[in-house]
Amino acid sequence: MNTSTSEVLWPSPVGAHENALHSTNTQPILMVAVASAIVTAVGSGLFTASVDVSTSLSKDVQYVTALLNQANYSAHVTGSSLVINW
Repeated sequence: MNTSTSEVLWPSPVGAHENALHSTNTQPILMVAVASAIVTAVGSGLFTASVDVSTSLSKDVQYVTALLNQANYSAHVTGSSLVINW
C-alpha cells in the first residue's frame, strides 16, 4: 500500500506541466476529466468513476482507456461512458 496520499491528490509536476502545455488539445482535456472523476470518487469513498466520452475523439478514448488499464485500473467504455474501477 502506498503510504503517501499525494498520488491521489495531484499529478506529478512533469504531468501537470505537459498537460498545461497542451491544455487545448483533445487528449489532455479527456485526461483531466478522467483524473477529476477519479479524485472526486476517491474523495467520496467510491471505487468507481465514469466520464461521459460522447464528445471525445475515439482515438483519445482508446488511448486513455489503454493507459488506465496499463496502470492497473479496470477501464472500459459502456455506451457513451468510460467506466473506471480500482
